Amino acid sequence: FEDTWPLPRYGMAVVIQDEFMYVFGGHDQATGLPVNEMWRFDIANREWVLLPQAGPQPAPRSRHSMVAAGEDRLIMFGGFDFTFFSDTSSYFDDMWEYDIPSQVWTQMSPGGIEQPVARRSQVIVADRTHIYMFGGEDENEAPLGDLWAYQFAKLGPEIVSFVADDEDDADTIYSNGDTMIIT
Repeated sequence: FEDTWPLPRYGMAVVIQDEFMYVFGGHDQATGLPVNEMWRFDIANREWVLLPQAGPQPAPRSRHSMVAAGEDRLIMFGGFDFTFFSDTSSYFDDMWEYDIPSQVWTQMSPGGIEQPVARRSQVIVADRTHIYMFGGEDENEAPLGDLWAYQFAKLGPEIVSFVADDEDDADTIYSNGDTMIIT
């Protein structure tokens, strides 16, 4: 290993993309504060690099989720900012795209449609056309059991649709070839 690597932390989001592992955020164990650093681990060469992040960036956070979306971007959602030295915390309902080649974060716009409530500890996964998010805890630490889908925009970082799994609806999930459909 090189002499540089992330300090001990927990609550971070980790994604494998190609030959690299990306680590974002989490709580720094030494300070008890959340961070917003993006680290990349080169699996083949066993080297850590702290990546520069140009432009606006997500706030420091912990217990958020991140997923690889396509070949050159990562999508991050939610989490919270909690400091052990105070009783305050902020929960996030924001979604960010990290463009790997340019190392630039872009906050994604919900475009005026309904979106998930702020949460932490949710799970997100991706297929070729969608990101699916399930569960987590809201600001009152109440467990959530909702399912949301994000469809990739072809021309940029815009939320095309979130589909709530409302208990009052008779939602159906089925597969049609390479696409999972939620109705």
